[in-house]
Amino acid sequence: MEHEIYYVIAKDAVEQMAAYCQLHGHAHVTLVTDQNLLPILAERASRALQERQIVTRQIVLNGNPVVPDDRSITRIFSQIDNRETLFLAVGSGTLTDLTRFVAYRAKADFISMPTAPSMDGYASSGSSLTLDGMKQTIISKPPVAIFADLNVLCAAPRDMIASGFGDVIGKYTALADWALGGLLWNDRYVPELAERTRKGLLRVVGLLERLESDWEQAIFALTDSLLDVGICMMLAGNSRPASGAEHSCSHYWEMKLMREGRPAGFHGTKVAYATTLIAGLYENLRGISQAEARQMLSQALPPTAQDEVERIRAVFGDTADQVIRTQRKFLALTPAEFETLKLGIIENWEQVQAIAAQVPPQSEIRTRLIQAGLPLDPRAIHLSDEDIREALRFGHYLRDPFTVVKLMLMLGIDPAEAALTQI
Repeated sequence: MEHEIYYVIAKDAVEQMAAYCQLHGHAHVTLVTDQNLLPILAERASRALQERQIVTRQIVLNGNPVVPDDRSITRIFSQIDNRETLFLAVGSGTLTDLTRFVAYRAKADFISMPTAPSMDGYASSGSSLTLDGMKQTIISKPPVAIFADLNVLCAAPRDMIASGFGDVIGKYTALADWALGGLLWNDRYVPELAERTRKGLLRVVGLLERLESDWEQAIFALTDSLLDVGICMMLAGNSRPASGAEHSCSHYWEMKLMREGRPAGFHGTKVAYATTLIAGLYENLRGISQAEARQMLSQALPPTAQDEVERIRAVFGDTADQVIRTQRKFLALTPAEFETLKLGIIENWEQVQAIAAQVPPQSEIRTRLIQAGLPLDPRAIHLSDEDIREALRFGHYLRDPFTVVKLMLMLGIDPAEAALTQI
């Protein structure tokens, strides 16, 4: 298991970062940022390092926004050499993911300096990248430290801050899905990490009602929660503490929007809207008795690998082979294993209901979105009715875990109809 990451959220975070680099003997730093963040924080970070006689190279990426893809990775690699260096990511999620990936491949350490509390991946060991057109998480490495300037965070664009709140709100369904996978799919479930993530979630949600009056406190709590859940993911060895069916929907939309040249928007904003949909599935699940579940499952047939593969190829096209590899455990289910899974669902129905009860009603989730300044209308995030239905029906193929979507499908319930009926 990985160790905890040292992190600072303070108004003198830049000075603390430079002192940390000097203390740990880093004589050369490669700073990765973009043209928008250069004057906001990156130049100040460079000066603080140079004042301590630390040689600093800047790599400034162009793009509005910068895309975490093959081209950006190549751009960074083209500007580095064999010199021993510490990488410093100054920016939000995209820049952190790119720097994390490059540092890992260069066998170097890196530090993250978030400029917005917009997502929960700053501390994680995985990079969310789009390679060959497919959104995927690539194993990389966590930062050795994180330094977040509170003044910069508080002044971040409001839509980026809202995205961060959306990513936190998504933990309601992510934690339920993780528990469900641990109960029914033999996922490694760590109650201590789940509870740690839940505490951060509830702390942030508790501040939403007085967000404007306690802005600095709320941004500190939001950032602390986002960083800590990233550490929980690192300690868990996967993204389960923070990512369930709501993230699968978001990833599906991101891939489709990018493929069709439509604006993708912020990840956490789409996660938040998807959370309202997945909360609707859990709400639907709470209305099913054990006897009803037994009757539904008695009619469930094991998935036919050939049919599933054909469906994946029809939906995902050129990226289908990667999706099929992701689903190899599900596709390899034998009839006997499928019957065992059905029996486990019925026998553990009381626990399934207890997990479902941890997810607030869809109406409450929507209230949280309003408080955080997040949109309730999918058209505001460039999503059509077709996009929503497709993500609910096919997004689960992008991830391996057993989530409430797969449970609904086993029960013979169309997740798109179930989720949208609750709205």
